[in-house]
Amino acid sequence: MLKSTVILVFDKLMVGHIPTVCTTQLNKPRATRHNEKVRTTDLQHKERRLYKLHSFFMLYITFAKNLISEGWQYFKGSWYLGSTTAGSWNESRKFCQEKGADLIIINSIQDFSLTQEFARKFRDGRWIGLSDLEQEGVWRWVDGSLLNTSFWYPGEPNNKGSTEHCAVVNYYNRLENWNDFSCSEKCYCICEK
Repeated sequence: MLKSTVILVFDKLMVGHIPTVCTTQLNKPRATRHNEKVRTTDLQHKERRLYKLHSFFMLYITFAKNLISEGWQYFKGSWYLGSTTAGSWNESRKFCQEKGADLIIINSIQDFSLTQEFARKFRDGRWIGLSDLEQEGVWRWVDGSLLNTSFWYPGEPNNKGSTEHCAVVNYYNRLENWNDFSCSEKCYCICEK
């Protein structure tokens, strides 16, 4: 639906309206054309811009169709994919990177809501891009930024057995549902690009 709407709008602008205006401009007497030269040039500039926009949107629609067919979901400026196989935190990160993405970074309640949707939909925990692998107790996202907003389950992170250094989002029906988990455990993940 979106694709056909975008194509219809741009095709109407590109094929139907602007070339007709340019042709009409050229059929006017020379004096009128000279006076309207600036407008004609402006229309040609707009036509070139619209053509570039049309090309961009067509490319984006093709890109989006491919991502959607692979299971990606679009949400507020990013694409998200829930894995269908479980792996360790490092294996899951590699899985995302092979798809041109990385494990999800959660900086807002909106991002958190999306992770909840994935966890509830599949009724399992999901790796997110958060760990304290570099320094115990200092939680960092995969992009190197420090954790600012968190949704830890009460009593977490607890580094149980001194082996829990990676974060997982659980499907509990509550706001605080993150858990620190052993990075070698097998979990599904959420990728973001």
